[in-house]
Amino acid sequence: MNIIKGNSTKEQIEYIDVILTRMFRRLNKRIVALVPRIPIFGNMIFGESGVVLKCVSPASGKIVRGHVVIVPNKNVGTKKRFEFSATISNVSGIVTHLFEARPGSTSMVMDLEVAEGDFITIKATNPEDIEDMVVSIVYEVVGRDTITKKFLIEELERGADEGIREDNLK
Repeated sequence: MNIIKGNSTKEQIEYIDVILTRMFRRLNKRIVALVPRIPIFGNMIFGESGVVLKCVSPASGKIVRGHVVIVPNKNVGTKKRFEFSATISNVSGIVTHLFEARPGSTSMVMDLEVAEGDFITIKATNPEDIEDMVVSIVYEVVGRDTITKKFLIEELERGADEGIREDNLK
């Protein structure tokens, strides 16, 4: 039984060349997987505490960005800067980070490390001057809680083809 197709040595070498070319193309394909970050939202609970968001970190990771919308009370000017804190507490201790924002919408890079089970509290330092405050943070899971999956190129191409066929049936 002859695995290499071709009647002559020249045809067999050409067949091997075709096979090697196909294999080389497959080896050079790179697959990029996008892992979305997790958004978390919170709205200020009116009262003297000024707490906007309380949550527990489900996994080790990082709070990479934050966004805050502040509506000040009518007696407060629009030029005033508002402070709020992000406190991360666990059995080892408490770490507080201070941030500043103007009335309206403000986006910021936070870059705060958190571990699994850390308690996160975001709080306005002057809640009496705020009519409403909404906060969102973007959380990125790192370490053992991320999923790594390896695919053969053929599996990915087959999956993409099946997805295209399913979309066409809808």
